[in-house]
Amino acid sequence: MHEHSASQVTEIERIVRQRETALHKPVIVDAEPDGVYFLPSPNGALVRFQAEAPPIKLSFHSVADLIKYAEENKGNHLVQGFYNKEAIWLNMNEIGTEEPRRHFHTMELAEHTMFSQLKGFGRKIITQKELVKLLQTEFPTAVADEVTETFRLIRYRNIDEGESGVQHANASIPSSIIFSIPIYDLPEVFRQTYTIKVLVDVDTCDKEAPIFKLTPVQTDITEAQHEALLDITKPLREQKSFAVYNATV
Repeated sequence: MHEHSASQVTEIERIVRQRETALHKPVIVDAEPDGVYFLPSPNGALVRFQAEAPPIKLSFHSVADLIKYAEENKGNHLVQGFYNKEAIWLNMNEIGTEEPRRHFHTMELAEHTMFSQLKGFGRKIITQKELVKLLQTEFPTAVADEVTETFRLIRYRNIDEGESGVQHANASIPSSIIFSIPIYDLPEVFRQTYTIKVLVDVDTCDKEAPIFKLTPVQTDITEAQHEALLDITKPLREQKSFAVYNATV
């Protein structure tokens, strides 16, 4: 039995690995259409393969346009619609062609800045001045003017040494604020608003000024987004041209 030296064994292993790599390396031929490639078989013959063409993708900005596009192309496509709180999308597979293409069209459901900011309150800690500015500049149409005015007119006073308090002429400090805001930043539903309650706690430990803690009611956030989603997708769900599903990816 002939024994190979260590260097010979290493060279043999290199040749084998090179051969295995060559067997799995695709060969592209210029004369062939796009997506066609060849792979060497174990006996060295080239076998022809056709790669699946990448899906055609479009981005829509309105539900009406998305539905119109699907209905105009349903004659030569198998169409399925899907939606969740983040997006609406269409899966459209070509039918009746030798080399069918897949279509994957989406519509992002971008949150309105008011909704995103309110969700981020958590247990937001804010001064009286900051609260009034927030209501006047970031949520100018979301809160009743008299509510903003109530917080603006709060006066802080020291009662006794070591004690402090807040007072407001002819009114008590609200324990909550009702926000009426859009949920999604889409032209079709921009003027539709949904109510979310934010709880207000007053901390008078600071002798300089009262501190407010804002806590949105989580169930209100969930229900408002669910209701807004149903309103946006209503035309999609009510059309009869193709099936629609509530799904996640």
